[in-house]
Amino acid sequence: MKAQFDLLDHVPLGVVVCDEELQAFFWNTCIEDWTGIRREEIVGKPVGSFFPRLNTERYRTRLKLLIEGGPPVIFSYQLNGCVFPHRDPKRIERIQHVTATNFLGKDGKRYILLAVEDRTEVSARIRAARQELAKRIETEAVLRKSVEEKENLMRELNHRVKNNLNMILSLINLQKDSAQEGPMREALDDLDGRIRSFSVLHEAMHKQDASAMIRIDEYLEKIIRELFESLKPPFSTAGLTMDIAQLELPFHTALYLGLIASESLTNAVKYGLGSYGDGTVSIKLAKTPSGGEMSITDNGPGFPQGFDPAGGESLGVKLIQLLTEELGGKARFESAPGARIVVTFNIDT
Repeated sequence: MKAQFDLLDHVPLGVVVCDEELQAFFWNTCIEDWTGIRREEIVGKPVGSFFPRLNTERYRTRLKLLIEGGPPVIFSYQLNGCVFPHRDPKRIERIQHVTATNFLGKDGKRYILLAVEDRTEVSARIRAARQELAKRIETEAVLRKSVEEKENLMRELNHRVKNNLNMILSLINLQKDSAQEGPMREALDDLDGRIRSFSVLHEAMHKQDASAMIRIDEYLEKIIRELFESLKPPFSTAGLTMDIAQLELPFHTALYLGLIASESLTNAVKYGLGSYGDGTVSIKLAKTPSGGEMSITDNGPGFPQGFDPAGGESLGVKLIQLLTEELGGKARFESAPGARIVVTFNIDT
């Protein structure tokens, strides 16, 4: 019988062949190593005398059904533990998966073949992977909770900032209502436009990811329309035209352009529309080969003769120049006819 199974000494599985009474006929070298029981000790003897568990009714019944033509029987480690433990109880228990099948021998008798697969290392890797997965799930849960808390804090902060900006605008408008025409009223108009630019940009930032880009056309159109309506004289027939390209720009670039547009629009309404508020203000923004260009034009009298942007005392003009420099561009002040402010800027600033 042994000669039939010599080849099984070279497979990485423990192989046991026995008859229906569980008397061992073959015991390969692999199962020798895993159990510490030599082939000479066990062949020709009942396997149950070395491994008493196999003598129990549970195992006897299942193996009997197998001999009678039943399907293969599987003894998993999870349900059966180590079926073929090492004879030294101090040895670390191996994780084994045993499959029992039957076959017909040359002598016409039925035999049982027990294939023992050692899954200790595989189980260790699976266990380690599960532990790592559990840690990652736990870490992800902590991070999600942290992000959620930060988002809640940001929503609360944005809500408070928005309320504070609205309160400031309300106070400015109250002060404007009680201020007479003159330098004070003009200063309040300028301040209103600057804060409104911040308020609109803050609202846009609140609605989307702060790391993303912002649509400059939507942002500028909102600022310009609100500011124009608040600045033009009552019952004015003044018109406003806008031609703003649909560009996505970083938030800080959008903020600077918004402030420049506010200062330029304030100047156009003050001096270009006249006291009766008739005329038209045109605002354009387009992409150019070297970046972008924004222009604000009115059809009023234009800049005064001898106007020098570099040497003037106008805070608005100084702000436009300073903000344009921050964008890596240049500002031009033209009269052709009416006043025209042209700002070039880097598109990737």
